[in-house]
Amino acid sequence: MSGIMSATSTTQKAKAKLPVWLPITSTLEMLFKHHLDIRAVPKKPLLRSLVEHTTVEEDKRKVAMLCSKEGGQEYMTKVRDSQMTLLELLAMIPSCMPPVTVLLEHLPRLNPRPYSLSSSPLATPNTISWVFTLVTEPRPGLATTWMSNLQAMMS
Repeated sequence: MSGIMSATSTTQKAKAKLPVWLPITSTLEMLFKHHLDIRAVPKKPLLRSLVEHTTVEEDKRKVAMLCSKEGGQEYMTKVRDSQMTLLELLAMIPSCMPPVTVLLEHLPRLNPRPYSLSSSPLATPNTISWVFTLVTEPRPGLATTWMSNLQAMMS
């Protein structure tokens, strides 16, 4: 996943376009690490796209039901209310192998996690500190878990 790739406009898909917030040239690692929110709850348009990339009929029926009108309540219960991630969804339908282009098209932007500094340059001129709540439910938070593992550095 470390090779450089670039976006081109040679697709056959009508009205297809790269989201404006994705860099034109990047690596897949950079895209999935810094730009795409793979922990977001999958929306129905993504599920509809996954149907055509699922090979086992039983798995295909599961995904098709979740994105159908009839499966609306099941989608709400299994996916939305439980805050299922794309990885959890793909584990549930192992025969689904979407191409990267489908994920680039449907995954939302990984939004910045802004935090406020809580230190004062007057009280502690050589120290930066911040206050945050460690998120653990329904799953560990992306930024707060990373921050909670940081060690205080001595200057």
